[in-house]
Amino acid sequence: MTEQELKEILMMTLKNKGELSDNLILHMITHIGSTDPVLRDELIYQVFGKYVTENRLSDSQLNLITEQLLTQKKLLSGINQPVSDDVFTRSFSALVFALLLKQDHESRFLSKDYFKRIIKEVHDYVVFENDLRGYVRDKGWAHAAAHAADLLKAIVLHPLTGDGELRLVIKGVEHFLIFAPGYHDEEEERLAIAFLAYTTRFELDGWLIDLQELIREVLFHSGSLPDLERYRVKTSLKFFLQALFFKIDEDSARSYLEHQIVNLMN
Repeated sequence: MTEQELKEILMMTLKNKGELSDNLILHMITHIGSTDPVLRDELIYQVFGKYVTENRLSDSQLNLITEQLLTQKKLLSGINQPVSDDVFTRSFSALVFALLLKQDHESRFLSKDYFKRIIKEVHDYVVFENDLRGYVRDKGWAHAAAHAADLLKAIVLHPLTGDGELRLVIKGVEHFLIFAPGYHDEEEERLAIAFLAYTTRFELDGWLIDLQELIREVLFHSGSLPDLERYRVKTSLKFFLQALFFKIDEDSARSYLEHQIVNLMN
């Protein structure tokens, strides 16, 4: 199926509130990283989002999406290339995995094996993703850091998440701050939301300890960078902490965050 044919079918499906066949789902996954922003973002992702959240897909179809994304390694597509259009495949696969994990939280359909496979894939993704462009001219949103943040948040909130998965989330946020290229599209806020989700599942004291370690790691790695890159990393860290400051209610955490923000401003 060509991209134009898929666009026409999806537009009609949305208009008529039609059902998604397994075959159509497979074509959507094939084109999930299309460089056509209308097909990728406004149709494929929006249709997946609408049909998953409205419980319009069967468990077998949800597992089909999961299996295809994992088998085809969409989350790792071209990840060893520094900058390429494969970033759209990775980034939008991250969004669909976030949808699946959120839905599984509400109505369990994933096996523990699927959950473990997703976590393994996400681990490799957050370790190696280095194409951190936001909006790409003529091609739309890549936004890997923001989309990864949405996926990390979904992992934090999932009932099967334990200490190991929590470490993955912390390391993922840390990675996207350490390699910050000078974000322009609110990536730090999305990362902060993912990190803050930790407090809904685990104790605040542990969260503060992990936050302190994250700050130390980011500053340590930035110390060996050239001046401009070090400035960008510290700026992203400051914006990340500011976002946490305005979103958290606990006075002890706000006091600590205020102190760290002031230090970064000096």
